[in-house]
Amino acid sequence: MNTPSFLIPIINAIEVVGYVKFFILVVASIILYRIHPILGILGISFTLALTLGILG
Repeated sequence: MNTPSFLIPIINAIEVVGYVKFFILVVASIILYRIHPILGILGISFTLALTLGILG
């Protein structure tokens, strides 16, 4: 089964950031979402920005 073409840049970005760091950011986003949905949305947007290299 081939990976869809739109997922390849995301998978490459996760490999650059590192799987453990990405997992920690995802878990932190879930915890923030459980506290308050707005915090979860901010956590997810921060995770995506960091993963895709927007925040360097």
